[in-house]
Amino acid sequence: MRTLLSVAHCYGSILGTSWHLILTTLQHLVWIIGFKPSAGGTLKHVGTMANTDAAPMANSSAVVTTAAMADLPILSSMLSRLFESSVYLDDVALHHLIDALIRLSIESMEVALSVREPSLFAIAKILETGRANLNRIDVWWKPISSHLLDVCQHSNPRMREWGTEALTLLVRSALEFKYEKNLFDNERLLHMIILSLHELSIIQYSDVRQKQLEATLSILTNNGPTLQTGWPIILNIIGSISREHNDSLIRQAQQCLQLVVTDFLSTIPICYLGILIKVVAKFGFQEQDLNIALSAIGLLWNMTDYLFRMKEQEHQLKNVNDYLDPNEIYDSLTSIEELWMILYRKLSELTMDQRPAIRKSASSTLFTMITSHGQLLSTGAWSILIWQVLFPLFEHVEQFFYTASKEREQMQQQQLSKSSGGQEILMHHSRDTPEKQWAETYVMILAGVTRTVQVKKDFLAKLDDFPRVWSVLLTNIEKSALAKNPEIALAALKSFNELVNIPLNVTQAPSPKKPIVPHDQQLWQQAWQVWLNIGNGCSRCPPERVIIIDRYDSNIPSQNFLTYFIDIFPNIINHIWSSDFIHDAKHFEQFSTIIERVLAVPIHSDMALFLIPTDVNLTLLQESAYKAMEFVCKNLKLELTKSSNASALLPICFKRLLALVLYAINPPVFDCAEQIKKIPTNKQTNGKTNDSNVNFVPFSEKILRMATSLYEDVTDNPAVIENGTLQTMIQTLQIPLSMKYNCPSSTTWKLAIECFFRVLKMGLVVARKHRNAFESMWTELAKAFDDFLFSKSVPPSDIPIEEIQRDEAIDCQAIELIRDDILPYANVLPEIFITKILNILNRGSIYSCATDNFIDIDSARRLREEFSKICFETLLKYSFINDQSSSNDNLVITRLALGSMLSRCKEILQKYAHDERLHGKCPLPRPRTAEMISVLKALGTLIGALKRAPKDSVEMNIWHQLIALYPCLVECTTSPSPQICNAIKDTLHQYFTLLTPPPSVR
Repeated sequence: MRTLLSVAHCYGSILGTSWHLILTTLQHLVWIIGFKPSAGGTLKHVGTMANTDAAPMANSSAVVTTAAMADLPILSSMLSRLFESSVYLDDVALHHLIDALIRLSIESMEVALSVREPSLFAIAKILETGRANLNRIDVWWKPISSHLLDVCQHSNPRMREWGTEALTLLVRSALEFKYEKNLFDNERLLHMIILSLHELSIIQYSDVRQKQLEATLSILTNNGPTLQTGWPIILNIIGSISREHNDSLIRQAQQCLQLVVTDFLSTIPICYLGILIKVVAKFGFQEQDLNIALSAIGLLWNMTDYLFRMKEQEHQLKNVNDYLDPNEIYDSLTSIEELWMILYRKLSELTMDQRPAIRKSASSTLFTMITSHGQLLSTGAWSILIWQVLFPLFEHVEQFFYTASKEREQMQQQQLSKSSGGQEILMHHSRDTPEKQWAETYVMILAGVTRTVQVKKDFLAKLDDFPRVWSVLLTNIEKSALAKNPEIALAALKSFNELVNIPLNVTQAPSPKKPIVPHDQQLWQQAWQVWLNIGNGCSRCPPERVIIIDRYDSNIPSQNFLTYFIDIFPNIINHIWSSDFIHDAKHFEQFSTIIERVLAVPIHSDMALFLIPTDVNLTLLQESAYKAMEFVCKNLKLELTKSSNASALLPICFKRLLALVLYAINPPVFDCAEQIKKIPTNKQTNGKTNDSNVNFVPFSEKILRMATSLYEDVTDNPAVIENGTLQTMIQTLQIPLSMKYNCPSSTTWKLAIECFFRVLKMGLVVARKHRNAFESMWTELAKAFDDFLFSKSVPPSDIPIEEIQRDEAIDCQAIELIRDDILPYANVLPEIFITKILNILNRGSIYSCATDNFIDIDSARRLREEFSKICFETLLKYSFINDQSSSNDNLVITRLALGSMLSRCKEILQKYAHDERLHGKCPLPRPRTAEMISVLKALGTLIGALKRAPKDSVEMNIWHQLIALYPCLVECTTSPSPQICNAIKDTLHQYFTLLTPPPSVR
């Protein structure tokens, strides 16, 4: 063997093709001795061959080895020097040597197909030869690298392992070798070396890929700062990951990527950043390791900060397009904007990933990036971002949501369990199906797009197609708000609110230029129309005409949704109030109709117990509806101080407010509420139940207070006067006043009469001034008084005496209002109205009892003593005639009051005499006795006044009525009560002057 080595060493330059024979012999001798390749390609003795194919030679191998044991290190050294001395061979001789090694390696590859331990002699010596001749790498690199790539694809693991080891070691050695001309300045040579490493990426064996990544990591560590034009190839090596790669390979590749982004980002030429962005995004798309995918999104965020700081170096980005795909190049964008577009596009693609965690992280990063660094983009870049990234992203996510499965997927659960170490993950019910998970992504995208437009509105307004952007966004919001998924619907409202919740000075501050105002107004009018569409859609009966009220499966909106919807109104109306809303009553009609319909929507069964208000508190929805109406009223009053434009809205506003007032009596009913499908165990259903009536009482009462206060402020407004608003209010209040004790809540009629008094205090003054506009009102007013003071409703049997007395005091207040604000002005009021009022006083002046049982021991407390007294006193006040009160203005009221007074006195006298006979020895209740004495005293006073009056001022009919009372007085003289007898005696004395002989007597 020594001789052979010496011959090869001395005559290598002339051996030519004989190298193959020598190398074959050396290979056999190496196998006999038991040499195995070690690091760097040198051969070392490792003992007896373990291959069973070499069993026949085992004994002889052992003998030879034992005999030549002392010479083995020398032989190994000579063998290594043989190939190291190839550095002295000329190029032709070196080619012959390399060609012989390659032929020998090919033969070994063929044998390796059938044995477990192939001969690695040729590969080891190729490696040793290559490392010895790095100074003329151009001569031998292509044949050696090409052959080693073939070896790396061999099916024998041992052969493949050493082929990969040889190639990667050669690449690393070549990069570290000191050439006459700096390697990193020699782009051709550098690419030739690194491309050989890159070509390993097409080989699917994981051990090859692992060696490749180990070499890449070593190259980055040793040569990272100086790679320069080699970066694209290195980045592509790192990014050559696929579904077939296992977790360990992905982690190894990610380690390389992490090193690049954290340590070498500033050393990478700027023109290669597009490649780096796409490589980082690849790690986000890989599905083997979720944590790596999430960290890749974090790396993308790190790159955005770097791009942001790099704006001043934009002049270095001239060649960036050379490394981008044709579809990634835009003529209208600068190079740095193209890099931003790649970032945005990759993040948008990650937002459509099948894994919820990736979608959430990517969408958050995307919109944070746009908000933070969007100011770097030009108008052209923004247009591309909106139309080619954001809106298509929303459409795709929407499609994924509507096609996602509603069933929980077992495979997905198993994958989650596997990633968590085999433990089963308990998933919240709101995220336990693909559809719910996509709903979360849908919400994030919609919110992100809306926030982007809202934050950048001033800048985006410069776009020629901004109105179209606004329109498409509003369309998406409207569509989402009417979606059946409650999470999406509520999120759409929140996005809508965020979009319209822009301070007015933002749109008005730039300048008072007139062209901007119509353009801006058109945008807000579109937003207002969307609000109306959402309101009509969410308060409409479902197409199937069957309402399903359930938390998890409902086809009507929740109270929370409706509340948020109403809360948007003040924000959006601010933008169109002065320009459109107050000039067109149609807008207010649409708004109030939606309020009424929304309040009628049934409550979800599982939330009913939490939403029913007490007697004082309102539900959140009712509170929002009240605030919305209050907002309109306040602004109407404010607008009236500036101009009269808002006057036309006042009558409609009152009409709508009064409709809501009646909800305390008749709560709203949903269109198809009779077909509600609900959980059987829950009795709380629609608005027809008694509970629902009570629920609307606090709301309606607050609305009534609001309407009353508004009327007090605008009583003398021409529109209020001409449109009969006072009559409308009286008609509305008459309903709870007539029901009185039959109202669902006693507070309703008490508040109604309070507001009735307040309205009349202001309204009667105006009505007297504008008599022609109030002609039809007086009949309604008289009816309201009559229905309230003599209501057909009966107080509850268990009502306490104090409550009855308080209610009677309210009745007395009504009579006081008649006495002080109506009867003094009888001369300017219709006579028929005054007649009805006096009839009411007549009817009230006699004691009324709530029972027909004359021996009811409790009947005294049911008599309205004070009420009857004030009625009689009022009637009496306007029945007296004297010099001071007999003016022409009071003649009408006096005449009418006298007739009513005498008629009532006659009724009282007859009824008392009749009841006293029925009671026998039992005295009548004390109030009845007091009433009788009061009537008798009043008659005496009246007769005296009539006698003092001028003869022509008293009609003959009055005298006849007075004389007709005489028999009634005589009937009462049998009363056992001494007080009554004395009062009758005094009254009969007044008749003395009326006892004259007939006119025919001489």
